[in-house]
Amino acid sequence: VNENTDEFVIKKCGDEDLLSEMYTLARTTQWTELMDHMLERLHSRFGRTAEDIRIAMSELPIFEHNCKSVKMIDRGGIPQCIVSDSNTVFISNVLESHDGISDVFSTSRWSKLNFLSDASSSGGDEKIVSPIVTNLAYYDTTGRLRVSPYQNNNFCSRCPANMCKGSIVSSMISLSQSPNVPGMLPSRRFERIAYVGDGRNDFCPATLLQDGDYLFVRKGLGLWKLLNSDPEKRSLIKGVIAEW
Repeated sequence: VNENTDEFVIKKCGDEDLLSEMYTLARTTQWTELMDHMLERLHSRFGRTAEDIRIAMSELPIFEHNCKSVKMIDRGGIPQCIVSDSNTVFISNVLESHDGISDVFSTSRWSKLNFLSDASSSGGDEKIVSPIVTNLAYYDTTGRLRVSPYQNNNFCSRCPANMCKGSIVSSMISLSQSPNVPGMLPSRRFERIAYVGDGRNDFCPATLLQDGDYLFVRKGLGLWKLLNSDPEKRSLIKGVIAEW
């Protein structure tokens, strides 16, 4: 997508004052906690509903050529996943507003691709089966959208408190290489990984890439700035870096 989902929903469903409040609070508040607070503001101050948020997310700018690429990759039988610091509601809303994209990132699709079928999750040693890994969001009984952290990250200093993308990607790689488990579909070994990222929180998983893997870095944003300003950090990336 071509916008930050969290900022975009505040712009579309709130006003400039609310956006300014968000930026001020961001200096001292953990981001996921901040978004839960801002979503309460949208509900109590502006009366925004689930439908309002769905419409806003459907208007989120998206690169159409990326949608075409996702569909093309899927036709090749290659598993794709989303690891995001957004939330389950926002991502579902965005995917459902684009024909054919939502099915690509469904658990049933992964099962058909013979990747993974079942596992458990705990702490920093996740066993991931969902093709969408993000912060949990839901509408409570009052109609307010709530969001909570994906995990309690007290083990990785590179990543924010609510999510270590590196641990998630590491778990996916480990499961793809593990022996088959009774009751599970045979896992598919990742022969090569292509990771697309734009934020500083994408650096941690990027360090897991090996020779032959690819890191697609969006120009001008956090990850690109980090890698281009710190040669030592850039040297930790073993995969091919491709800017876009």
